[in-house]
Amino acid sequence: MSSNKRHLFKNAFTVSSQSVMRGSDVKKLKQKVMDKYKGVTSEHIDLLINKKKDVGMVKLPNKIQLISHQNDPIFFEFNDTIYPTVYTFFKIPTFLPVVYIYPQVYQYIESGADLMFQGIINKGDVPKTQGSLVSICLRGSNFPIAYGETMQDLTIVNTTTPTTSDTPIEYKGKAISIIHYLNDRLWEYGTKKLPENFKSKEPEQQSDDDDDDYDDNNDLGDENDNENGNEESNKKENDKTTTTTTTTATKSSNIGNDMDSLKIKEEGEEEEEEDDEEDDNKENTTTTAKTTTTTTTTTTTTTTNTTKTITKEEMDEILLISFLGAIKKGITDSELPMVLKTVFTKYILYYQPKDRAEINIKKSSYKKVSIFLKEMQKQGFIELKEPSAGNIVLSKINRNNITYGRFKLGEIVGPTINQNNGNSDDENGGDGDHSSDDMDDTFGTTQREFVQIKSINEVYSIPKQLKDYLNEKETNDINNDNETIKKKYYSSFEIQKLVSSYIIENKLEDPQKRSKMKLDSFLNKLVPNSLIQKSIDANGLIEKSIFIMAFKDHSPKRYLEINRVDDSKEFKEYGQIVIQVKKIANRFVILVSNLDLFSIPIKELANEGQKLFAASTSIDKLNSHKSTLKIQGNDLNRVSQHIQKKYGIPKKYIYEIDFNKKK
Repeated sequence: MSSNKRHLFKNAFTVSSQSVMRGSDVKKLKQKVMDKYKGVTSEHIDLLINKKKDVGMVKLPNKIQLISHQNDPIFFEFNDTIYPTVYTFFKIPTFLPVVYIYPQVYQYIESGADLMFQGIINKGDVPKTQGSLVSICLRGSNFPIAYGETMQDLTIVNTTTPTTSDTPIEYKGKAISIIHYLNDRLWEYGTKKLPENFKSKEPEQQSDDDDDDYDDNNDLGDENDNENGNEESNKKENDKTTTTTTTTATKSSNIGNDMDSLKIKEEGEEEEEEDDEEDDNKENTTTTAKTTTTTTTTTTTTTTNTTKTITKEEMDEILLISFLGAIKKGITDSELPMVLKTVFTKYILYYQPKDRAEINIKKSSYKKVSIFLKEMQKQGFIELKEPSAGNIVLSKINRNNITYGRFKLGEIVGPTINQNNGNSDDENGGDGDHSSDDMDDTFGTTQREFVQIKSINEVYSIPKQLKDYLNEKETNDINNDNETIKKKYYSSFEIQKLVSSYIIENKLEDPQKRSKMKLDSFLNKLVPNSLIQKSIDANGLIEKSIFIMAFKDHSPKRYLEINRVDDSKEFKEYGQIVIQVKKIANRFVILVSNLDLFSIPIKELANEGQKLFAASTSIDKLNSHKSTLKIQGNDLNRVSQHIQKKYGIPKKYIYEIDFNKKK
């Protein structure tokens, strides 16, 4: 691969110009993609490009053109060749051939290394022809996070001995030269959102040979073009020491840190504690101390025992900076009220300053998120409310606060796969299995968070045209219901009443048959003509009920109005709890997701599941605020009925999928 394509977006870039692509240019783009990537169809591209949204062209000074859609770069063109991006893989995971790597290997990719064969699990899936594009996926993930070009022609067997068709291929040395990866500058140019089911797939079974490769090779990425002989000699020397190889590695990326649970080889508690201490030292020691840690691993052990850990004052400062970033740039007023757990995991962790120690609430002077946010309330930044005992929510952000106004956001950590920080940094060392418990301890018990649901109603937000019409009526109609106008969400009956009122007031009803109506310019804006064209008769009339139904199906956005027994009310975008049965590694597993839609405490349900279903349960965290509950077995109906009865969720808001049910 040409050197100017390697790690193409590692450095910052500037934008020369931006423009909206014409429809004809978008069609040419689709054809160009399908010509280049034979396995990609027009249906695949329709997943990437919403026909109702504009496609943007962004030109960069280095003759690179980005194709952007809905704030994400989905392709880029370089040297007259079209290439995908990581955001492309989030919509079409199989856009390119996929190879899987160990999570620990990703830090080498981020630091500028090529990918070595030793770091690849499914070596046999690497394209045999040199220069072929191939995507790279973390073991245990659904979506590739990087891609590049193959560096070896595997159709040629490199051996001096006679060969046959059965001669095995030697997978050694450099495998893939990286072009683009998650967390580079092109990734940062987009929305930086991970798919909800990023880490839901069970890791594929790898052969014993793969495990041997991992055990026998510490250098899984080649940053300095070392030969294999040097790598083996370095390995033998490192084996004589008691510390892990992470002491000489660069600071681990977000992906590397957050996927630790996917390590191939389990380590003892003693080793984990030592790694935790080393992470703290990397964040707090002076430049001289950092230099000393890279000299020999023996020196590292001595240093970790004498270095001072982060102080409470420093952690309090990091918390404050992250909090201000969260309320100024992250949380919008329309999202309020918001439970404290969401404030912390979705926003405060997202806006923590880069190159500072990771947030660990237990190492602060506050110890708990609720105590910290109550202090922020005292300082006038926010207002908190407690609708029920122990259920504290953020209700208001005081945006006229002087400190809030002066605060300027610096470089932040951004999204991570699993933002439950505060586990491995525990002063007593940590076992990763306690991460869920640590988080619940931080926020208080989950049992008090759930308030029983009284009713769930489906409501809608109306389009701007209809809202403007209501505002015009307000000043002239003395009988007008002001409360209806000020509302943000409307029931199906209220929407039908609003549209019917407009039809009657503007005399659009057919005098001979009042169930039919005419369409004016205002109504034509509410519903696309293509949806109702077949229902319009020769006289230009349409059944009123058909028009109203088409309007409700197309225009308003649907929400759920959740009313609880403490008289609190919240609105959430329409969704369902998903319960599905899958067969993984010859075992049936029930996966329960979207529990957060109704604020169902997943840890409580997991504990109950062990007793009620007599099965083992586990919680698989997908990103900062999404989790999936895993229950061994295939009794889907029993789980569904328990959720309906225990938490008051109607059956229609539970979507059941049984992949193993015979048709």
